[in-house]
Amino acid sequence: DAAMVRRDRLRRMREWWVQVGLLAVPLLAAYLHIPPPQLSPALHSWKSSGKFFTYKGLRIFYQDSVGVVGSP
Repeated sequence: DAAMVRRDRLRRMREWWVQVGLLAVPLLAAYLHIPPPQLSPALHSWKSSGKFFTYKGLRIFYQDSVGVVGSP
């Protein structure tokens, strides 16, 4: 049925544009040099309590839990 084929084609085109839009937003933000949002005080405190190391080109965040109740 031609109408069904046309509806399916329109649905796929709409899905494609949504995917393009979802990709374009962060690229546009990077292009415009929009800074990331500021960390909340609680998140900043958590992040500053840990450390980073690099493994195979990836920055890995960790927290040392030696002496914390429940840790080995």
